[in-house]
This record gives sequence, structure tokens and C-alpha cells, in this order.
Amino acid sequence: MKQLLILLLIINNFLVKAQDKTLNYDLSVAGNSIGTLTAVKKVEGNSTIYTTNSLATVHIFGETQISTSLTVEFLNGILQSSHYKIEKNGTLNDESNTILKNGVYYINHNGKTSQITSPITYATTMLYFDEPKGIETVFAELEGITKTISKAGLSMYVLSDPGNHHTNNYTYTNGILKEAVISHTLFNFKLTLNE
Repeated sequence: MKQLLILLLIINNFLVKAQDKTLNYDLSVAGNSIGTLTAVKKVEGNSTIYTTNSLATVHIFGETQISTSLTVEFLNGILQSSHYKIEKNGTLNDESNTILKNGVYYINHNGKTSQITSPITYATTMLYFDEPKGIETVFAELEGITKTISKAGLSMYVLSDPGNHHTNNYTYTNGILKEAVISHTLFNFKLTLNE
């Protein structure tokens, strides 16, 4: 009986750990590597926590080191909270917090507050792990807004920003993000999965 209990504990531990997934991406601009991004998805029961961290060095008007940190928590498929932070050369440059309270999302983006009253079931951080089949809108954790996403081909999608009309292109293999081209005001950068 004791051996059976130990075996069940080992199997349970393996199954819980098997639900953790880490993806590593190279960040590049015009074919030149500028940094890395790591995305982690951790599932524990009904809770899913996504984290992404990136570090990049760009050379625009001198050398600038940019780091990002994002933590997003879902419970039973509904967004509970997110915290996104961007630092440039070690100084806070942009920050956003979203929290669900009594059915309302309270969003604070650099001191500007807003609210969303409908449930959020898909956010940009999920784009690394879950091909957005059948998804039409995506919550953007940094801006605290909803963006539209549309299918552009076989396992290809376009995310549109309503504020600046930039589009980001996502390509998937077996449901995992393989490559993304992200529009930025000064340049486009590319994420490529390290396999």
C-alpha cells in the first residue's frame, strides 16, 4: 500500500510539472539579434500564470537597454490580474496594472485609469502558447485595451492596434508561436522561436 501511495505521488508530481511550459525567443531588427524573450506558462489546478521577460539592446540615438516584465494570472479561464513593466537603461519607462474586482477590470496605465466590464478570456501573453483559433479580440496588457485579431492564412494571424493602426503578424507551428513581426514606431522587430 505504501509503495502504491509513493507511486501515485510521483505520477501526480510529474503530471503537475508536465503542465509547465517555457519558450525562448530571439529578438532581432533587420536580421540582427538584439536580445531574447522568455515566456513561461504554469498551470496549477484551475489557475494559469503566464510570465514573459525580455532584455534587448537597441542602437537608436545611442545604446539603449530595454527590459520588459509581464505577469498575467487566469482563474478558470478568466483574467484575474496582470502587471506589465518596461524599463529603459534601468529606469521605469512604462507600467500597467489590471485587476478584476467584483466583475470589473480596473486598469492603471501610467496613472491613467480605465475600466472594462466584460470578462477577458484571451490576452496577448497567451499568443506564445495558444494559437488564437476562433479568437476575434485580444486584451493587450500594457495598454489595457482590446485589439482585434484576424486569420491571415494557414496558422497565420494579424493583430491590429486601433490607436496607431500598427499591425503585428504571428505564425504558428503545432499551436505554438514560431515567429512574430511586431510593428514599432521607429522599427519592426522579429521574434523567432529557439528550437
